[in-house]
Amino acid sequence: MTLTTLAAGPGIGHQIFGAVTLTGLSGLLAFLLLLGLRGNKRVQLTDDDRLGAFALVTGLVWMAAGSSWGDFMRGVNSVPNGLIGSGSPMGNWGAGAVAALFVAITFLPDWGTKRFPPVAFALMAAPTLAEAGGIWAIPVNVVRLLVAMVTGGAG
Repeated sequence: MTLTTLAAGPGIGHQIFGAVTLTGLSGLLAFLLLLGLRGNKRVQLTDDDRLGAFALVTGLVWMAAGSSWGDFMRGVNSVPNGLIGSGSPMGNWGAGAVAALFVAITFLPDWGTKRFPPVAFALMAAPTLAEAGGIWAIPVNVVRLLVAMVTGGAG
């Protein structure tokens, strides 16, 4: 396990948040996602798009963290792979098509008051985006760079 710190910047020399690891960031994002899923007034994930985007970013951070967080994401990824991945009864769609499907299911329907479906589909999309590459690698790389800035690690 690597411990990185978030420093204030060159010349200041003091830590802002203290030690921040990917595991710690993953735990914080999981807590915030649960609060947003419940409809907390301080965590304003009030519409489908915000909730889906936050869940997608959270899933990408969990994948980057590895350990139990990564194991959870690999388990979540086994659902779409079992249905439409290589060797499935529906044929091999390809990672790009699976990523497009789950992004579309996350953001296109009007989920109304249902808060769990956009989160579930966004979490299924996260590992598939990383696997697909191409244009789907853009959000993966953006999240990776932002996480590297927060944790002080290299992207």
